[in-house]
Amino acid sequence: MLSLPASASIVDDGEWYISGYEIPELHDQGIDGSGVTIAVFDDAINTEVPALQDASVEVMPDSLCADSDGNLQPVDTDDLDLASHGTNNVLKISGTGKGYSGQDGITGVAPGATVLFYGLGMPIEDPCFAPGDGAVTYVDAVVPPAIVDAVDRGARILSFSNSLGGSPQLDEALTYAIRNQVIVLAATPNDSTVLGSEALNLFNGVMGVGSFDRDGVAGLDSNGDPNRSTYIDVVAPGQDVALQGADGKWNRQRIGSGTSYATPITAGNLALAMQKFPDVTGNQILQLLLHNTDVDAPHEIYFDSTFLHGYGSVDTINLLAGDPSLYPDTNPLLEEDGIPSPAELTVAASPSPSASPTTTPPASGATSESGSSALAGWVWPLIIVAVAFFIVVGIFVTLVIVRRNRRK
Repeated sequence: MLSLPASASIVDDGEWYISGYEIPELHDQGIDGSGVTIAVFDDAINTEVPALQDASVEVMPDSLCADSDGNLQPVDTDDLDLASHGTNNVLKISGTGKGYSGQDGITGVAPGATVLFYGLGMPIEDPCFAPGDGAVTYVDAVVPPAIVDAVDRGARILSFSNSLGGSPQLDEALTYAIRNQVIVLAATPNDSTVLGSEALNLFNGVMGVGSFDRDGVAGLDSNGDPNRSTYIDVVAPGQDVALQGADGKWNRQRIGSGTSYATPITAGNLALAMQKFPDVTGNQILQLLLHNTDVDAPHEIYFDSTFLHGYGSVDTINLLAGDPSLYPDTNPLLEEDGIPSPAELTVAASPSPSASPTTTPPASGATSESGSSALAGWVWPLIIVAVAFFIVVGIFVTLVIVRRNRRK
């Protein structure tokens, strides 16, 4: 992987999509994502890199991750190992182009957007537990209320570039987001030959993002073959892109690749469209995107049967040239046989199912919407139904016996 010292810059070479999609010209016209809020869920972030110092990035005050002793892991940190992934993902959205001395900085697709950053702390060596409760993992008790918190704070796009395992609480939070027409983006595996925890990609209505390079070629799997995946819904620039931080130093840069970077780039594009078309719904923005992928647009929605490109390649120019008001207010990603069903995901938006992650977590054993009571919300209705069923059956059997005795 190519990296250059602090005195050199590889931004021009690694931001081929910025110039190719005429992003600077859009920014000059005032189309920069202003007024749109994006929530990014990632490891950690270094807001002191020059390209983020003047950006609208709000780091949630508490880490979502604690070690086995209950110590919160860092969220806003200059530890390159912890914060490289999350920092570069936010730079793809919010980067202002300001660099270290003698160096160009990274430019984001939507630097005017507001980013809410939720720190997962996943690279740490210790297991990642819910703060205050070492018995419950963050996927069960912390990520779901963070999703709800982001939706309640007005986020219209959620961007995930980490794999997550599934849980009933996570399903409930994702359902809440999609019912509120919040677009949920999840990076697909970089190597489709390796199975991971892809609960987000499996969830009905979530947009899976793959990546391509400057020539439109998809990333390669570990066998050197194009990375195919049934999870891919769209592909976006993510191969051979400029990244900040290399060789243990933040003021060095490198070229890197991955669906992790294609995902926030897609989020930035959606933010541009949401700013330009403020009066349409999230569903119509999704319709706009899928009708305007690739160069030949607009077009009817289609799916790549080779599983390389999903519904096509994100194209900023075509995306913003379209008219989302022409499309129905329905989520085009919902599959009839998907889980949850479209009916479950399109009912009227319900109240927040869980508490904010920024509040003090409950002590171990205590009940809360984000912890054990969330699970109870799923279990007790089933118990009540079961008890009622057995009562009805018991009454029926009693009546049958009585009637038989009367006939004797």
